[in-house]
Amino acid sequence: MISTTEFIYRKGSSEINEDTYVVNQKQAIFAVIDGATGLGGLSGSIASGIISNALQEEKGTIFQRVLKGNSILAEEVVKALQNPKIKSICDIEKQRRSCCAMAAIELSASSPHDVIKMNYVTAADCLLFVQYQNGHIHQVNYDDIDYFDQKGLVLAKEQWKDYLLVNEDPNKWESLKISQTLQSIREKVNPILQDNRCKLNTSKGYGIIDGSQEAGDFLAAGTIPLVNVRKILLLTDGLKIHSHRNRKLENEWLYSARLAFEHGLAHLENTILEIEENDPSCYEYPRFKQHDDKTGILIHLES
Repeated sequence: MISTTEFIYRKGSSEINEDTYVVNQKQAIFAVIDGATGLGGLSGSIASGIISNALQEEKGTIFQRVLKGNSILAEEVVKALQNPKIKSICDIEKQRRSCCAMAAIELSASSPHDVIKMNYVTAADCLLFVQYQNGHIHQVNYDDIDYFDQKGLVLAKEQWKDYLLVNEDPNKWESLKISQTLQSIREKVNPILQDNRCKLNTSKGYGIIDGSQEAGDFLAAGTIPLVNVRKILLLTDGLKIHSHRNRKLENEWLYSARLAFEHGLAHLENTILEIEENDPSCYEYPRFKQHDDKTGILIHLES
């Protein structure tokens, strides 16, 4: 069923890697999970770790396991806060919750036709792709968060005019000045990010795993028969290629998937790392931090 598997797991600029993953060859379950820390709240590693553990349970479909993990998350964040006034997840403001995005799959051979089927569950901005034998790439799910992130990035781009002299290159600054400037810009963008978080798991926002009962309604799930499929790719958003501030790519995710399918995960990672290393100020390629956590799984199927 599976020929080979490529794997990337790299910590970003933060002290803790909030990404987790599942590579369970025995159960043929694979997942990339991207934790999101609450703004002034709980670490995203809580959510990503719980969902990773839940997916490796022995019982239930992957959808059922994710729902169970979501329920456990609701209990654990209440315990973590140690606040007698907080009795349930509903008492925690949305922007302070530990959340995670994810893309998870389970492969199984279906008799009597011996067709491999892929069950999948996704949330937020972890993406799943399949590549067919003819080279066509199918993006299975949609990045619900990108639209909201762009609001913050547009404001961040505008703020640079208050910090730069004419023709000045911020990437030539000392690291302390870069860090202080990014912190200042981030403080101005934070109200937008907080407003975005308030919309999570609503019809006007985006779905994400946060321990709430509503989270289950915003999971994307389904089954795909892997007929004439060559490869399967799972990515956290740290492995999404960056667009230059003056040259926006039409589809950053599809561009990233094409690089991974054609040249391998390591090539995709190195391409992104080169951009990030040469742009420590996040000016040329607008983003919220120099390096995001990066996790990817590329599965080659037997032909």
